[in-house]
Amino acid sequence: MARLQFALWALKARFLKEHSRCPYCGSILHARLQRKKLLIEARKCHYCGLIFRWPTDSFRKAEAYYEREYRSGHVTDLPENDELAKLLARGFENSRFDSARYVKLVEQVCLGPRSLLDFGASWGYVGAQFARAGYKVEGFELSRSRAEFGRKQLGLQFYSSWGELTGTGLPRFDVVFTAHTLEHVYDLKTTLRNISRAVLPGGRLIIIVPNGGSLQARQFGVAWGPYLGETHTIAFTSNWLQETLPVHGFEDLELFSPCPGGRDLSCDGEELICIARRSPR
Repeated sequence: MARLQFALWALKARFLKEHSRCPYCGSILHARLQRKKLLIEARKCHYCGLIFRWPTDSFRKAEAYYEREYRSGHVTDLPENDELAKLLARGFENSRFDSARYVKLVEQVCLGPRSLLDFGASWGYVGAQFARAGYKVEGFELSRSRAEFGRKQLGLQFYSSWGELTGTGLPRFDVVFTAHTLEHVYDLKTTLRNISRAVLPGGRLIIIVPNGGSLQARQFGVAWGPYLGETHTIAFTSNWLQETLPVHGFEDLELFSPCPGGRDLSCDGEELICIARRSPR
Protein backbone atom coordinates (compact mmCIF):
# COMPACT_ATOMS: atom_id res chain seq x y z
CA MET A 1 0.00 0.00 0.00
CA ALA A 2 2.80 2.43 0.91
CA ARG A 3 4.52 1.88 -2.43
CA LEU A 4 1.26 2.41 -4.27
CA GLN A 5 0.69 5.68 -2.38
CA PHE A 6 4.19 6.85 -3.27
CA ALA A 7 3.67 5.91 -6.92
CA LEU A 8 0.42 7.89 -7.06
CA TRP A 9 2.09 10.85 -5.35
CA ALA A 10 5.03 10.76 -7.78
CA LEU A 11 2.70 10.63 -10.78
CA LYS A 12 0.85 13.73 -9.58
CA ALA A 13 3.98 15.58 -8.42
CA ARG A 14 5.57 15.37 -11.87
CA PHE A 15 3.17 18.08 -13.01
CA LEU A 16 3.63 20.45 -10.04
CA LYS A 17 6.33 23.11 -10.17
CA GLU A 18 7.01 22.96 -6.42
CA HIS A 19 8.32 19.41 -6.90
CA SER A 20 10.70 20.35 -9.72
CA ARG A 21 13.16 22.56 -7.84
CA CYS A 22 16.69 21.55 -6.88
CA PRO A 23 16.68 20.79 -3.12
CA TYR A 24 19.76 22.99 -2.67
CA CYS A 25 19.63 26.00 -4.98
CA GLY A 26 15.99 25.90 -6.10
CA SER A 27 16.83 25.84 -9.81
CA ILE A 28 14.38 24.24 -12.23
CA LEU A 29 17.20 23.66 -14.72
CA HIS A 30 18.44 20.10 -14.41
CA ALA A 31 19.25 17.13 -16.62
CA ARG A 32 17.96 13.58 -16.31
CA LEU A 33 20.68 11.06 -15.55
CA GLN A 34 18.56 7.93 -15.17
CA ARG A 35 14.94 6.89 -14.78
CA LYS A 36 13.66 4.50 -12.13
CA LYS A 37 10.41 2.55 -12.50
CA LEU A 38 9.10 5.18 -14.95
CA LEU A 39 7.95 7.51 -12.12
CA ILE A 40 11.10 8.97 -10.56
CA GLU A 41 14.39 10.11 -12.03
CA ALA A 42 17.91 10.86 -10.94
CA ARG A 43 18.65 14.41 -12.05
CA LYS A 44 21.66 16.71 -11.86
CA CYS A 45 21.22 20.43 -11.31
CA HIS A 46 22.74 22.58 -14.04
CA TYR A 47 23.42 25.37 -11.55
CA CYS A 48 24.92 23.76 -8.41
CA GLY A 49 25.65 20.21 -9.64
CA LEU A 50 23.61 18.39 -6.98
CA ILE A 51 22.22 14.96 -7.90
CA PHE A 52 18.70 14.51 -6.59
CA ARG A 53 15.45 12.60 -6.98
CA TRP A 54 12.78 14.12 -9.19
CA PRO A 55 10.01 14.81 -8.29
CA THR A 56 11.38 16.45 -5.16
CA ASP A 57 9.73 16.61 -1.75
CA SER A 58 7.99 19.58 -0.15
CA PHE A 59 7.88 20.52 3.53
CA ARG A 60 4.33 19.20 3.85
CA LYS A 61 5.16 15.82 2.34
CA ALA A 62 8.41 15.40 4.29
CA GLU A 63 6.83 16.32 7.62
CA ALA A 64 3.93 13.91 7.14
CA TYR A 65 6.12 11.10 5.81
CA TYR A 66 8.74 11.16 8.58
CA GLU A 67 6.15 11.53 11.32
CA ARG A 68 3.70 8.83 10.23
CA GLU A 69 5.07 6.60 7.48
CA TYR A 70 8.86 6.31 7.54
CA ARG A 71 10.15 2.94 8.73
CA SER A 72 13.78 1.88 8.65
CA GLY A 73 14.48 -0.99 11.02
CA HIS A 74 16.44 -0.07 14.15
CA VAL A 75 16.57 3.59 13.10
CA THR A 76 12.85 4.03 13.74
CA ASP A 77 12.05 1.05 15.99
CA LEU A 78 11.22 2.23 19.50
CA PRO A 79 12.31 -0.39 22.04
CA GLU A 80 9.98 -1.68 24.72
CA ASN A 81 10.80 -0.86 28.34
CA ASP A 82 12.50 -4.21 29.04
CA GLU A 83 14.69 -3.99 25.95
CA LEU A 84 15.58 -0.38 26.66
CA ALA A 85 16.62 -1.21 30.22
CA LYS A 86 18.95 -3.95 28.94
CA LEU A 87 20.37 -1.65 26.25
CA LEU A 88 21.13 1.08 28.77
CA ALA A 89 22.63 -1.38 31.22
CA ARG A 90 25.25 -2.46 28.69
CA GLY A 91 25.63 0.90 26.97
CA PHE A 92 24.10 -0.45 23.73
CA GLU A 93 27.21 -2.61 23.22
CA ASN A 94 26.83 -5.53 20.77
CA SER A 95 23.22 -4.60 20.03
CA ARG A 96 21.49 -3.55 16.82
CA PHE A 97 21.81 0.03 18.09
CA ASP A 98 25.57 -0.14 18.77
CA SER A 99 27.13 3.05 17.37
CA ALA A 100 30.64 2.65 18.74
CA ARG A 101 32.16 3.39 15.34
CA TYR A 102 30.49 6.80 15.31
CA VAL A 103 31.74 7.60 18.80
CA LYS A 104 35.26 6.52 17.85
CA LEU A 105 35.18 8.69 14.73
CA VAL A 106 34.13 11.78 16.67
CA GLU A 107 36.67 11.11 19.42
CA GLN A 108 39.43 11.11 16.80
CA VAL A 109 38.38 14.64 15.87
CA CYS A 110 37.12 16.20 19.09
CA LEU A 111 37.60 14.55 22.48
CA GLY A 112 34.96 15.03 25.19
CA PRO A 113 33.67 16.67 27.22
CA ARG A 114 32.35 18.75 24.35
CA SER A 115 28.94 20.00 23.26
CA LEU A 116 27.49 17.92 20.42
CA LEU A 117 24.35 18.22 18.30
CA ASP A 118 23.14 14.93 16.84
CA PHE A 119 21.26 16.06 13.73
CA GLY A 120 18.79 13.38 12.68
CA ALA A 121 18.88 11.79 16.11
CA SER A 122 15.90 9.42 15.76
CA TRP A 123 14.95 8.45 19.34
CA GLY A 124 18.40 9.18 20.75
CA TYR A 125 20.24 5.86 20.78
CA VAL A 126 23.33 7.38 19.12
CA GLY A 127 23.15 10.49 21.30
CA ALA A 128 22.98 8.37 24.44
CA GLN A 129 26.22 6.66 23.45
CA PHE A 130 27.89 10.03 22.86
CA ALA A 131 26.67 11.14 26.29
CA ARG A 132 28.13 7.98 27.82
CA ALA A 133 31.47 8.90 26.21
CA GLY A 134 31.42 12.30 27.95
CA TYR A 135 29.82 14.61 25.42
CA LYS A 136 27.11 17.11 26.31
CA VAL A 137 24.49 15.96 23.80
CA GLU A 138 21.41 17.55 22.28
CA GLY A 139 19.38 16.08 19.43
CA PHE A 140 17.49 17.36 16.40
CA GLU A 141 14.78 15.05 15.04
CA LEU A 142 11.97 16.00 12.67
CA SER A 143 9.71 13.22 13.99
CA ARG A 144 8.14 14.62 17.13
CA SER A 145 7.11 11.19 18.40
CA ARG A 146 10.68 9.87 18.29
CA ALA A 147 12.01 13.10 19.78
CA GLU A 148 9.53 12.83 22.64
CA PHE A 149 10.65 9.24 23.29
CA GLY A 150 14.25 10.46 23.59
CA ARG A 151 13.27 13.21 26.00
CA LYS A 152 11.25 10.95 28.28
CA GLN A 153 13.22 7.72 28.13
CA LEU A 154 16.81 8.97 27.74
CA GLY A 155 16.62 12.41 29.30
CA LEU A 156 18.13 14.11 26.25
CA GLN A 157 17.31 17.61 25.07
CA PHE A 158 15.57 17.29 21.70
CA TYR A 159 14.41 19.79 19.07
CA SER A 160 12.07 19.13 16.16
CA SER A 161 12.32 22.50 14.39
CA TRP A 162 15.00 25.08 13.77
CA GLY A 163 12.85 27.62 15.56
CA GLU A 164 13.07 25.58 18.76
CA LEU A 165 16.84 25.22 18.44
CA THR A 166 17.69 28.79 17.47
CA GLY A 167 15.50 30.10 20.28
CA THR A 168 18.01 28.69 22.76
CA GLY A 169 20.90 30.72 21.30
CA LEU A 170 23.50 29.84 18.66
CA PRO A 171 26.28 29.02 18.01
CA ARG A 172 27.05 26.70 20.91
CA PHE A 173 28.13 23.27 19.63
CA ASP A 174 31.71 22.06 19.33
CA VAL A 175 30.48 19.27 17.04
CA VAL A 176 27.49 18.80 14.77
CA PHE A 177 27.26 15.13 13.89
CA THR A 178 24.86 13.84 11.25
CA ALA A 179 24.76 10.24 10.02
CA HIS A 180 22.54 9.09 7.16
CA THR A 181 20.20 12.06 7.48
CA LEU A 182 21.13 14.75 4.95
CA GLU A 183 20.16 12.48 2.04
CA HIS A 184 16.56 12.75 3.30
CA VAL A 185 16.15 16.53 3.60
CA TYR A 186 13.87 18.55 1.36
CA ASP A 187 15.58 21.98 1.76
CA LEU A 188 19.32 21.37 1.78
CA LYS A 189 20.51 24.98 1.60
CA THR A 190 18.48 26.04 4.65
CA THR A 191 19.65 22.94 6.51
CA LEU A 192 23.34 23.61 5.83
CA ARG A 193 22.92 27.28 6.64
CA ASN A 194 21.37 26.45 10.01
CA ILE A 195 23.96 23.78 10.78
CA SER A 196 26.68 26.34 10.07
CA ARG A 197 25.03 28.74 12.52
CA ALA A 198 25.00 26.02 15.18
CA VAL A 199 28.75 25.22 15.10
CA LEU A 200 31.12 27.29 17.22
CA PRO A 201 34.07 28.90 15.37
CA GLY A 202 36.76 26.25 15.10
CA GLY A 203 34.21 23.50 15.76
CA ARG A 204 33.63 20.46 13.59
CA LEU A 205 30.92 19.23 11.26
CA ILE A 206 30.91 15.47 10.66
CA ILE A 207 28.70 14.19 7.84
CA ILE A 208 28.07 10.53 6.98
CA VAL A 209 25.92 9.79 3.91
CA PRO A 210 25.51 7.11 1.22
CA ASN A 211 28.17 7.78 -1.38
CA GLY A 212 26.56 8.97 -4.61
CA GLY A 213 29.98 8.92 -6.25
CA SER A 214 30.92 5.40 -5.15
CA LEU A 215 31.99 2.62 -7.48
CA GLN A 216 28.59 0.95 -7.11
CA ALA A 217 26.73 4.20 -7.71
CA ARG A 218 28.70 4.72 -10.91
CA GLN A 219 28.19 1.15 -12.07
CA PHE A 220 24.50 0.71 -11.23
CA GLY A 221 23.02 4.20 -10.81
CA VAL A 222 19.43 4.03 -9.55
CA ALA A 223 19.70 0.23 -9.44
CA TRP A 224 22.02 0.67 -6.43
CA GLY A 225 19.58 0.63 -3.50
CA PRO A 226 20.94 3.57 -1.42
CA TYR A 227 21.26 5.83 -4.47
CA LEU A 228 17.83 7.47 -4.84
CA GLY A 229 14.25 6.46 -4.05
CA GLU A 230 11.32 7.30 -1.83
CA THR A 231 13.44 8.00 1.26
CA HIS A 232 16.80 8.98 -0.25
CA THR A 233 16.16 12.18 -2.15
CA ILE A 234 19.77 13.37 -2.57
CA ALA A 235 22.91 11.59 -3.83
CA PHE A 236 25.98 13.31 -2.37
CA THR A 237 29.37 13.21 -4.03
CA SER A 238 32.74 14.27 -2.62
CA ASN A 239 33.08 16.93 -5.31
CA TRP A 240 29.76 18.54 -4.41
CA LEU A 241 30.62 18.69 -0.71
CA GLN A 242 34.08 20.10 -1.46
CA GLU A 243 32.61 22.88 -3.56
CA THR A 244 29.59 23.69 -1.37
CA LEU A 245 30.59 23.46 2.29
CA PRO A 246 33.10 26.36 2.05
CA VAL A 247 30.17 28.57 0.97
CA HIS A 248 28.67 27.87 4.41
CA GLY A 249 31.83 28.76 6.32
CA PHE A 250 33.58 25.38 6.52
CA GLU A 251 37.21 24.69 5.68
CA ASP A 252 39.93 22.03 5.97
CA LEU A 253 37.65 19.34 4.55
CA GLU A 254 38.58 15.67 4.87
CA LEU A 255 36.61 13.30 2.62
CA PHE A 256 36.95 9.53 2.58
CA SER A 257 35.13 6.22 2.58
CA PRO A 258 35.66 3.83 5.50
CA CYS A 259 37.40 0.59 4.55
CA PRO A 260 38.97 -2.37 6.40
CA GLY A 261 42.38 -0.73 6.19
CA GLY A 262 41.20 2.61 7.52
CA ARG A 263 40.33 5.36 5.02
CA ASP A 264 39.73 5.08 1.29
CA LEU A 265 40.78 8.54 0.07
CA SER A 266 39.54 7.76 -3.44
CA CYS A 267 36.01 7.82 -1.93
CA ASP A 268 34.94 4.69 -3.82
CA GLY A 269 33.16 3.00 -0.91
CA GLU A 270 29.41 2.82 -0.28
CA GLU A 271 29.62 5.36 2.53
CA LEU A 272 31.02 8.89 2.32
CA ILE A 273 32.39 10.65 5.40
CA CYS A 274 33.17 14.36 5.48
CA ILE A 275 34.90 16.15 8.36
CA ALA A 276 35.06 19.94 8.15
CA ARG A 277 36.13 22.75 10.46
CA ARG A 278 34.00 25.84 11.03
CA SER A 279 36.01 28.86 10.02
CA PRO A 280 36.96 31.01 13.00
CA ARG A 281 36.16 34.10 10.96
